[in-house]
Amino acid sequence: MSYNALALIAPDCGITLQDAEIKLVNFFNHDPTKPSMSVSHGENRLTLSFDRWALYIYLDMEPSVLQESQEMANRFGQHHPDKEIIATCNSRLEISSDTDENMDHFNDYVLSIEQLGKIPGIFVLEMAGLEFI
Repeated sequence: MSYNALALIAPDCGITLQDAEIKLVNFFNHDPTKPSMSVSHGENRLTLSFDRWALYIYLDMEPSVLQESQEMANRFGQHHPDKEIIATCNSRLEISSDTDENMDHFNDYVLSIEQLGKIPGIFVLEMAGLEFI
């Protein structure tokens, strides 16, 4: 099993990949009760490494993101209070992971997407349940 989510970014949010990195590093690496994490960078990509398991975050700003956001708002955000804003998202963070057969890193994944979802203007769609969280 691997994990997947989309973090749709509202046009006025102004978040960068570096902002997401800072949020996650501050959460995981400044609290000794949380698992330690290291970060590596690629073009429009962050890799969060927890031991031998990794979470990948890719910034997608392709023109198709806006149309897909409109479709996701209509299909999965029917009752979301910010459905209209979700439909205007023209960039997103695409979150995926290595395989986690024993769910050893499920909490790392959940905590990561929860932290991203706390950023104003970010709307996280968890792909397993196709629900905004």
